[in-house]
Amino acid sequence: IHEIKPHLVENLRKTPSYFAAKLSLIFKRKLISWIRKTREGDSNDSEETYRQSKRFYRYESTEDVREKLDEALPISAFELKGIPGVWVATGNARDTVEIVAFRFDYADSKEYCGMPFFKTLLVERSRNSVNKKQLLEKIGSNL
Repeated sequence: IHEIKPHLVENLRKTPSYFAAKLSLIFKRKLISWIRKTREGDSNDSEETYRQSKRFYRYESTEDVREKLDEALPISAFELKGIPGVWVATGNARDTVEIVAFRFDYADSKEYCGMPFFKTLLVERSRNSVNKKQLLEKIGSNL
């Protein structure tokens, strides 16, 4: 209630729909914060350090990514500059990274706690080997 109280006082004279949207936004931020805290408990420090320093996390294999998708766990993904889609990195080679694109099935979606969730699939035909240094230059944003 302490986080909502300032918004109650500040927005009493606004429309009810504005206030409802504000409360919904607060709820979504709290939910994402809770998911992030829960995720931190599952990951080890080296995984998080690697992801932050390299701007992506490299999974062992696509099977590892599929397992995380099946369990609805968060995935470290990224967007590439000038190339549409959301990508994930896999592989163990030192200088080469395997990247695979995601495809979102918007027809198969569910809403949970006010946030939409979509079925996510790996697009095997998009698999590509790239140089790690070139990949770091091409990453536009992390997701």
